[in-house]
Amino acid sequence: MTADEKDAALSDWLKAQFDGEVNANHYNLMTRLNGYFEDWSYADMAWYSKMLLDAGEVWEGRFISTIPSAEIQKQGDAVLSLTDQALHHAFDGTSVDADSLTAHLLYGYQYPDESTHLWCVHYRDQDLFLWFESFVTDTEPLRMLPGPYIAPIPEQFNVALEENSRRNEERRATREQLEEERGLLITWTFEQQAEQFPGIYGIPDTSDISADEAYKIARKAYQDATGISEHELEEIYCYSYFIVDEERSYYAITMFYDQEATLSTEFSIQIFGNGEIKEVFGGNNG
Repeated sequence: MTADEKDAALSDWLKAQFDGEVNANHYNLMTRLNGYFEDWSYADMAWYSKMLLDAGEVWEGRFISTIPSAEIQKQGDAVLSLTDQALHHAFDGTSVDADSLTAHLLYGYQYPDESTHLWCVHYRDQDLFLWFESFVTDTEPLRMLPGPYIAPIPEQFNVALEENSRRNEERRATREQLEEERGLLITWTFEQQAEQFPGIYGIPDTSDISADEAYKIARKAYQDATGISEHELEEIYCYSYFIVDEERSYYAITMFYDQEATLSTEFSIQIFGNGEIKEVFGGNNG
């Protein structure tokens, strides 16, 4: 299947799921299918923007992605150099580490002005929170447009961020020290995990399936995903956290090749207390 055929099939499928309608509320579904939007190819971003245009889900100023020519794509490094300077200037003297933000390049126009194409650069943190946005013309010499989006950074946020960083550093140091004494955290008992990190890790209660039952489910899922034999499966070790969640707590199980939990199989699975699988990572699923 070609890329165009794949896009056409996805378009038809998406419209079928929503009675022929496509709107911005389906963005989350598309990111589940194709990954985070700003990491899509230029062609896929343009395809999705066209779907929204065709469905009338646009408004004045909305950024519509198009495909830059090969020549225009050569501007990428120069565009990032320009916006990087603006980014560091914007956050100079704050607690935000500008170097930790990831740049994402988009190309297109602000609806309805199709005559003026621009680079749109987003800087996001690891949680995909947008901190900084800037527009750059695609004509030489490159020029930044005024009014880039900058996330608000009130002083109380800076204080909270610094306090959170301090606590995380303390937790990290404590964990490293304890792991030297007891082994890796994931190999501890649930009681030890919960005692040291309450609110993060917990202990299964009587209404939850046992760890052994959860491991049995995990082993079956691992075997289904990888096709390993029963003999090979016997050589695999399961270790877990019991994650405290306001809605439904769950086992977070990882499979290892060794008892010390240093050689991961890169397969993990999350299982609710009733035995229902929450999510699988690795094997043929990740």
